[in-house]
This record gives sequence, C-alpha cells and structure tokens, in this order.
Amino acid sequence: MEMTTRYPNYSGSFYPESRINIIQMFSSFISEISIEDKEQKYKNALAIIVPHAGYVYSGKCAMHAYNVIKDYDFDTAIIIGRSHKYTFDYASVDSYSIIKNPVGDIKRDEDISKYLLETYSIFTESKKEHDLEHSLEVQMPFISYCNDNYNKNISVVSILLGNDIIDISSEIVATINNFNNKRILIVCSTDLSHFYNYEHAKSLDENFKNLLVNFDVDGLAKASVSKESNIRAEACAMVAVINTINIAKKIGKKNIYILNQCSSYDSDLPASKDKNRVVGYMSAIIY
Repeated sequence: MEMTTRYPNYSGSFYPESRINIIQMFSSFISEISIEDKEQKYKNALAIIVPHAGYVYSGKCAMHAYNVIKDYDFDTAIIIGRSHKYTFDYASVDSYSIIKNPVGDIKRDEDISKYLLETYSIFTESKKEHDLEHSLEVQMPFISYCNDNYNKNISVVSILLGNDIIDISSEIVATINNFNNKRILIVCSTDLSHFYNYEHAKSLDENFKNLLVNFDVDGLAKASVSKESNIRAEACAMVAVINTINIAKKIGKKNIYILNQCSSYDSDLPASKDKNRVVGYMSAIIY
C-alpha cells in the first residue's frame, strides 16, 4: 500500500509552526488548569467535545479535555467534524496514511478506515475535503502531544460530515463493537456561537449546554434552526455533536461533564477584546 502524507496547512496561523512553541503553549495551558473532578470514572470515557479555533483563543479550553484523556489508554481517536468549505451527502474519510504536524507524525488507523469504507456506503475516502479543513487539523498537535509525552501510540480516523443531517451513529457504534480489542475515543470538533455580542453569545451557548447535558438531540436540532433567541443554540459542527450524543446513547454512556466553557473574549489576546464579535467554545467529556 502506498503511504501518503498530509502536511499541515494551518501551522503558523491557527497554532505555532514550531514544536517547541507548541509544547511551551501546552505546558502553559496545563499549568493554569485545575480539574477538581479528574476521577477514575473518566477512564471509560467514550468521547470528548473540543473547540477548533486558533490556540490563542480556544487552545486552553481544548486542553481541559486532552489533559483528562491523556492519562488513560486510547488506541484510536475517531475525529468527527463538519466541513467548513464543502457540502456533500456522505462522510468523508481522510485518505492520508500519515498526518504530520509540528509536534509529531500521527498514523491513520488503517484497519478501522478500511472497515468503514468497505462496509458502509455512506463513507467515502477523499483528500479534497480534508486538505484545507482546519477543524480536524488543529486537534492533531494535541494528540501528538499525548503520544510523545505520555508514551502513547494513538492513531486517528478523520471524518468530515458534509451536511447538517447526515447520521453515521449506527455505523460508528457497530465499528466500536467490531473493534472491541481497541480503545476508541470519539473526538467531536466544534465551536459554538459565532460573532454575536458577548451577552447574546453567552445566552446561546448556555442554551446549547442545557440541551447537551440532557443528551437532547431533538432539542439541539430544533434549536439550531430556531429564530427565537431564548431557544436558539449554535455549533458550527452541530451535526457532529448530534452524532456524538447518538453514539453515546446507543452504547449506553449516560454522563457528560462540562470541563470548560468560555469565549474568544476570555482570551488574553488584546485583539479578542471586542464584545460585539464573540465566538463560543466548550470542552466536555462523555463517559
């Protein structure tokens, strides 16, 4: 089989282009995180929900989740996002066998990728949708950091959903059951509300949280298209969130813990101190 390599497109913009600068940034994040509830119960975690903005905005929020799962053994991360650039009626599996990032190379899980592609027609292997997609790429340095600093060898399956209603939850559950010799972690990559004033953004993100903690997929679907501000909730990868919750429900995972919720305004970056143009972020774990 020909080995193909994906090179990063967003190092130097969404995250630093040098390994040492990323490691320093991650170390700084970890030093500022206090997790009171980092218990053994998370050892059986099924999924994390993490943001995908530039690290100066959402990196510390994402690290709240990675700082929990790094202590536990996972063989494969199935990363699920919504394409920001394309619309299509299938689930796109990244065809690259090696994913490079400044922290280190990550291998694609060839066994799971092959199983998805050969077993379910809804999955299509592609480079096009993945090449310029940032939402999955920004997760790679976090996974490499877990690999390099905690003696792990986590491989990945990168999946982009091409519309807002596609459902791959049954297929992913069947895959998890089929590969019960592997510890599989779902990584749902999404930001929340986009470009509202600070108070309105907080209200929308609170609506999202209230529906999420109740595993209310119908409520999230309705809230994402509602015009009523007291009901509306937003996530740029709402379809990935809904799939992740459906996977959890079908497997029997009933608990979710919100590790961190914040916004771009909470960043230390002076340019983000615009209360009229805020993006929301959340870090959560399902177990």
